[in-house]
Parts: sequence; structure tokens; C-alpha cells
Amino acid sequence: MRLKLTQKSALAAIFVMMCVLRLWYAIFLFFAFGLYLTLKNKNKTFCAGYCPMGAIQDLSAAKGPRRFLKLPKGVKPAVMIVFWGLILSAVLLEFGNPVGIWLSLFRLVLFIAALSLLLQNFYANRTWCTTLCPMGTIYTKTIQHSSNT
Repeated sequence: MRLKLTQKSALAAIFVMMCVLRLWYAIFLFFAFGLYLTLKNKNKTFCAGYCPMGAIQDLSAAKGPRRFLKLPKGVKPAVMIVFWGLILSAVLLEFGNPVGIWLSLFRLVLFIAALSLLLQNFYANRTWCTTLCPMGTIYTKTIQHSSNT
């Protein structure tokens, strides 16, 4: 699958921020950008067109019918708690050590990338995005909340 220009740009930006500049807060910048787009457009524009994890999954997308992953109730909130807990603990435990924070967050990103590709091989394309992504969950809740007000 060919990537959109926005996906290529997002992949390049996150690579430069995380791997070249080693900015430990790059994840927060992308999250804030995604939240801005979600509030502005009232849809998941970030997920569809900018998310680097989605772009990685799009690059390895398989053709043909795939089954969908059905999660037991409570798994998604648990993933949210673990994800944000790991980010918060990395920042708090390594506070004052930007390299330590960066390394912890970089490992988390690599783990999620590997998990998303593994899930995609056994289930539908973008399984991580559609079932487990903590950021996508927040964006969805934001859309639902803004449409109710």
C-alpha cells in the first residue's frame, strides 16, 4: 500500500524527533497534535492520515479477508491504564535524566510497533488501531463528548 504524504511526513517527523534529536516528549507532541485535529475536525483525521503507527501498519497491510479481534470487556481500559502508567512512570522515575526517559519511551514505542505488526498478521489490518490504541480511544471519546455538547 502506498502511504499518503501526511503519513510519510509524520513518519519522518517522529523518526527525526525520536531517533535523531532524541526528544523524549515527542510522543506528547504527537498526542497533542492528534487531539488538536480531533477537536478541530470532530473526526479521527489524525488516526487516518497522520498516525505513524497507522502508517507502519499500512506499509505492511495484507490483502484479503481477515478476521477481527474481539476483546473481552475490560481489556481496553486495562491497556489504557498500562500505557499511560508506563509513560508516566518513565517520566517520573527518570525525571532529570532525559536520556533515561527517552530510552524508556523508545522501548515502549518499539514494543507497540512489534505488537501492532504481530496482531496485524493474525487479524485484520490496523488491528492495533481499531481495538487497542489508547490514543485512538481518547480521540473517540473526545469526538463523542464534543458531539453531545
